[in-house]
Amino acid sequence: MIAHGNTCLRSIAATLLAGFLLLATATSLYAQQLSPPPQTCTTLNCGALSLPGRINGHPATPAIAIPWVTQIAGRANGCMRFQLTAESKNLAMSVVAPDGAVFTNDNGAVPACPSCPLVVVGAARNGFFTIVIGTANGLSAEASFTLSAGLYNTGNSPNCNNPTTPR
Repeated sequence: MIAHGNTCLRSIAATLLAGFLLLATATSLYAQQLSPPPQTCTTLNCGALSLPGRINGHPATPAIAIPWVTQIAGRANGCMRFQLTAESKNLAMSVVAPDGAVFTNDNGAVPACPSCPLVVVGAARNGFFTIVIGTANGLSAEASFTLSAGLYNTGNSPNCNNPTTPR
């Protein structure tokens, strides 16, 4: 009987380990690191990465808001532009620079999508910027969006205009 108990424990441990490895793999894929090529073009969001995304609410009681997170590389001597070009719910975006500065916006007031967030980092730093997108009210929700992320030469108009003030 003891041998059977040890086999059961090993089976449970193997199942838990497999589940942990699957979760660790899914988590590392969730926060992928991307590197947009530097752009010198001068039309809005030209040459930017276009990333479709989705926020999934957590069914716990009470519901838990789960943000969408990714990392995008920036380089000094340029600006970074992060704009939601479409959203199915009112979303907000925070961008954490490599030096810890935080840039946040809820409504970018861009004519095509006035409630879509827009963050412009006027003086980009070398390193990865962490982008966090969640609901504007902080509540759990199901929502889809498209993020445009671009790296532009310093002073690029219109992509570097009106930089967001860090908090």
